[in-house]
Amino acid sequence: MCRLAGPGPGTGLQLATATLRDPVASLFVQQVYCRIRLRGYHADPMVAFGDRIVHIVVRGVKTSVAVMCDEYLGLPAKRGHAEDEALRDMRRAGWPFYRVAHSQFVMDPAAALAPLWTMPAEYGVHAGEEL
Repeated sequence: MCRLAGPGPGTGLQLATATLRDPVASLFVQQVYCRIRLRGYHADPMVAFGDRIVHIVVRGVKTSVAVMCDEYLGLPAKRGHAEDEALRDMRRAGWPFYRVAHSQFVMDPAAALAPLWTMPAEYGVHAGEEL
């Protein structure tokens, strides 16, 4: 799903994420997932949590961090309320999570994901650790 495609403008590398791959739901989720994997984290896309789907789970030895990718898709308000309810359920279950806004990611992916790179360590999840 994620591979280096060669040099990219200003970064030295470019992600080959232009084609949607199963099991992810959108290119946005796939792009975030690939950036997490390239940082050396173990991660799983599209993980079931009760009757809901968590876009990405960054896994550690003792705990995990959920990553939700907020993408405006012109969906009805009812769906947005369901996603908010899912986040409340995760909070009640003690599962830490990070939300990535699509609009912020499009404007500046590095800035949109910057808080994510410190959050897993706060919960004992480290890049490159053996699971």
